Amino acid sequence: MSESPAVASAEPAGPQVAGRVRLLQYFGLVVLSLAVWVALLLAAFGKGPAVLLHAGRLPGTAIVLYGTGLYVILLGAAAWVWTRDGGRIPFVFSGPKLFEGLAVGGVSLAVLLGVQAALGWISMRTGTRLAPVEVLSAAAVAMAFAVSEEILFRGFILGLLARDLPPGAAIVASAAIFALAHFLHPLDLRSVALPFIGLLCAGAVLASMRLRSRSLWPGVGLHASWVWYITVTGQTRLLALHAPAWTQAGSLAANPLALAALGLIYLWFRRRYPARSSSA
Repeated sequence: MSESPAVASAEPAGPQVAGRVRLLQYFGLVVLSLAVWVALLLAAFGKGPAVLLHAGRLPGTAIVLYGTGLYVILLGAAAWVWTRDGGRIPFVFSGPKLFEGLAVGGVSLAVLLGVQAALGWISMRTGTRLAPVEVLSAAAVAMAFAVSEEILFRGFILGLLARDLPPGAAIVASAAIFALAHFLHPLDLRSVALPFIGLLCAGAVLASMRLRSRSLWPGVGLHASWVWYITVTGQTRLLALHAPAWTQAGSLAANPLALAALGLIYLWFRRRYPARSSSA
């Protein structure tokens, strides 16, 4: 995988500490903070550690609080490490690149849904409508998640990895971290394999876009379109599924057609942003 060699605009102005050192500091802070947060939640809800092996026994409120705290810890630890490192996230706004990502995401989702409908895998539920407030609230949620996650995974983590690793290796490593971060909760390990592969591929595409375009904004747009789709379909039960379970119809992480669409998006962005031999 040949990509742009570095995330130069994320480099600190002073003496540069190895990226692996900063990442160890980051992960150490995350693990420590998360352990404290889990201990506090268990004490507050009167549960023992054994309950973590059985997600179904956890109160819904505890799961929501855990997820919220996890997100704050991941972002807060990154901010703490990165500011002390002197790094700068390359976050200069680019409306055209944001629109480009949104357009590619929107078109690919429309085609994906159209193909699945033609195959008889999905259909619209009778009488289901999207209220304008649902569309707008889902868009706000999608943009918030996309911006924060692109700063974390493709700004902070990829920026540190690119200090020590060749571009291809940095892309793969950041994609693996991105995928793993989505499973930091009690789960059934039998249901992880396919979603992990999908998230790994998505993380690799977003990291490649970041290095090739020299901007976080194409990835923000593409990422936001995915989160918008997941939010809308999850909250409204807009789609009825008719396909065999192995197809994972409607899913973006474990659906083979979604993975194929992701591959086409990657090829399009490779053509749109050819790799350069020098950093910008």
